[in-house]
Amino acid sequence: MTRSLSIEMLPADYGDAILVSYGDETERHHLMVDGGLVKSYREGWKGRLRELGEADAALDLLVVTHIDADHINGVRAFVEANQKGRTLPALLPIREVWFNQYRHIRAFADDAGKGHVSEGERDLSAAKGATIWPTRQDLIDTISETAPGYARLVERLARAADASGSLIQDAASRDLEVSGEVGGRGVSEGRRLARLLDGRFVSNTRFDDHAIVRRDVPPSVEVAGGAVMTILSPDEEGLSSLYHHWEEYLEDQGLAPLLGVRGLGPMEEGDALVPELVQWMMLRSKRGFEPTPRGREEDLTLSLDVLAEREFEEDTSVANGSSIAFLFEYAGRRLLLTGDAHPSVLVDGLRRLGYSEENPIQLDALKLAHHGSRANTSPELLRLLRCSRYLVSTSGARFDHPDMECLARIARANGDDPDTTFYFNYAGMPAELALAGGCQSNRYGYHLEHLGVGRALTLNEGAPADACEACQV
Repeated sequence: MTRSLSIEMLPADYGDAILVSYGDETERHHLMVDGGLVKSYREGWKGRLRELGEADAALDLLVVTHIDADHINGVRAFVEANQKGRTLPALLPIREVWFNQYRHIRAFADDAGKGHVSEGERDLSAAKGATIWPTRQDLIDTISETAPGYARLVERLARAADASGSLIQDAASRDLEVSGEVGGRGVSEGRRLARLLDGRFVSNTRFDDHAIVRRDVPPSVEVAGGAVMTILSPDEEGLSSLYHHWEEYLEDQGLAPLLGVRGLGPMEEGDALVPELVQWMMLRSKRGFEPTPRGREEDLTLSLDVLAEREFEEDTSVANGSSIAFLFEYAGRRLLLTGDAHPSVLVDGLRRLGYSEENPIQLDALKLAHHGSRANTSPELLRLLRCSRYLVSTSGARFDHPDMECLARIARANGDDPDTTFYFNYAGMPAELALAGGCQSNRYGYHLEHLGVGRALTLNEGAPADACEACQV
């Protein structure tokens, strides 16, 4: 039997919704990475997941790379749809989730677990496990007085806690739920999934409920079907920066006492709601991270040579710096799925695996970080890899991605590779039209392909490179 690996870039507007399917004719496994916007889910990839569910498939793994609207909001809509269970079964079961929740990120505070309350604010003894808010009403009253804009949110979360039960689940039943042995596709499954984004879902079980992070040598994990995933991003600095970003936000809002709460205890205590509350603040906040550079319209008329010569300036977004990125290996094929990761972090991870300019990693496909932003694919990163297939997931809306400067660097780096191909999941973007025009494609030898709805890039085991194809799913 032929083993194969396929990649679909599902419609996600200007975000990511990547579906990886792998296995042979008798058994297929499915990995989903991010979900674009709410509209992306409802009008884009919901139908594809319904097809999988109707075929009795499951998502073996759902990866939420980071808290950013164009990656996470579609996942939230999907989770809500699975929860409602208006017609059973739900869309499809999810057997495992990787997602660095606030309670995971909290561990990267400089003083994690020590409490973050100044003298005189409250009589707090974190070392003894004392509560700050003994009851939920105490917490609601504090938020209503200090940050009234979040009062309705904390009240809603308190009501949800009454409906869903204790934060601390029985360990045995929790493990069964995560493995998919209970809950199935019915109401229990929906309730379990409903906790994914409210701070109480059990995620990252393969990492002992700790953050997914790369420290020294990138960790590798074997997942369903014998595939291997190696974590390149985030590093500790990335998660620490994200935590401190929200530390500053809560302090600005007069909510510094929230920083001293670890959320342990029964749900009738106010403290147990705090991680959930902060996570929802993160999800709902319109406070911007560092601005994303927009594509430059004037670059559409410049030559690739000129663009490739520009000095590289790296992305500084703390949200993107927390992005999960990983190598995915199966049946002799290797993908690099980058989320919105910073290129310097990817470079450091690859070097720690032993790759270098003299010994570059061989990739079958690379999903361009941050939708082809010029700030997320560096010349140094390109020197560490050999790859002919580059996936561009974006509609080009809002930020005018992909950037011509990014594509120019790749074309220059792959100048001696006549098989270089850019795959787009939306047609007619300015950068694509600019690449297609003139004689630059002849000079550099690249090709343009579309992986729109119903099409996948399929990589077969043991086949030569030219046997990989974009095909119907």
